[in-house]
Amino acid sequence: WIDNCVGIANHYDFLMMVITVNIDCSFFVFATLYYFYYQYFTQETIWACFYSIYLNASFPFVMLILHIVMSVWTMMLAQSQLGQVFQNLTTNESFNAGRYDHFKDEQGYYKNPFNRGFAYNINEFLLMKQVWTSSEVELHQEHDPDNNYRFKEKLGVDLV
Repeated sequence: WIDNCVGIANHYDFLMMVITVNIDCSFFVFATLYYFYYQYFTQETIWACFYSIYLNASFPFVMLILHIVMSVWTMMLAQSQLGQVFQNLTTNESFNAGRYDHFKDEQGYYKNPFNRGFAYNINEFLLMKQVWTSSEVELHQEHDPDNNYRFKEKLGVDLV
């Protein structure tokens, strides 16, 4: 869809694009329904109105259907992405948390080690700068030992 991976460098841009597409689709749906209402809903029956739209405005009607479908899909995508931002998770982590040991507490129950609270997670997302504790760095290095030397430079993190 966007021909690019979404990650730390462009997640904000991706989310803003999804929200903007959703606003655009919603505006198109509203404007088209408004146009149809005042242009074609002057007939005696609803079927005469639809027949009039079919004859005179079939392309706007098809585009209306496509925009309704697109707005539902982008609304669900935006909700999913915002939920992940609020929890400080990636899509992979949210879908595969059960596979990773660092998402389990001592009793084996789900626990998100990256969630620092709603306000901090949003702040971290908007500023695009992570402040990591040394235990989080060790956790990352445990699960990705090849990036030990490039960790700080690659993600632009500050250690606390």
